[in-house]
Amino acid sequence: MLLHNSPFFLGLHCAHFVGNFSQELKKHYLDLSYNVIIETASFDLMSDNSLNILLSKDQSLNQNQYSIVYFTDCLEAKKQFLRNQNINYNATIIFNSDTVHLNIANKIKMYIIEHKPKLKLNHKLIMLNELQPQEHEHYPNNLCGLYGEISFAVQDIKPIILSLKKLGFKVVVDTVGHYPWAILTDGLTIIGLHQTNNFINPTITYFAVDMVERIQKLKHNTELNLTNVEGLNQDKAAKIIAPNQLEYFLFSL
Repeated sequence: MLLHNSPFFLGLHCAHFVGNFSQELKKHYLDLSYNVIIETASFDLMSDNSLNILLSKDQSLNQNQYSIVYFTDCLEAKKQFLRNQNINYNATIIFNSDTVHLNIANKIKMYIIEHKPKLKLNHKLIMLNELQPQEHEHYPNNLCGLYGEISFAVQDIKPIILSLKKLGFKVVVDTVGHYPWAILTDGLTIIGLHQTNNFINPTITYFAVDMVERIQKLKHNTELNLTNVEGLNQDKAAKIIAPNQLEYFLFSL
């Protein structure tokens, strides 16, 4: 069990910055079965009960750079932890708060933002291996299923795995299929590393044992930009493209 309030991990809560706030983008996530959890002058935080996403209102985050954002009420302890691990970071200001910026292998961007009083979020990250196939009715997102990972295409997964392990991530999968790939988690989010040139930008992946039915429901009941995944059965896999071009992949287990 990870102790999220420990100085050895990056924050109390985690959200993925997916773009700058717009009513169109907010509606997109509402259509994807996300709910607004926190509204501030600086950001909206939404959740589907497995993945938290952040829409920035003050332009302090680069809208073209997908990033993983942690919130902590003890930033100095996090800085000391990073120094002890010989991890380079930059100090900056995000949402008018002291912030640490990490850039893992110039590929994975992370921010640790000091937020006082501490955010109060009820969030439980569920891994694929924690649910039995017959428990698909318990998937957190009633449309997309279960958040699987945020996928990054990288040139070499090995040094990035080592960097993430120093940040408190644990390796769940490290294998070779069509190419080397790995899945890591720190208990707050899940990262997939893919040593391939098959895609460029970060993509979010969902899984479900009943994805065929979910895809049909999405096709007929929403205004989402849903397309087929090239080379895969169109009934068992689909791609959703957000208004800012962020891609979501839905796969059948």
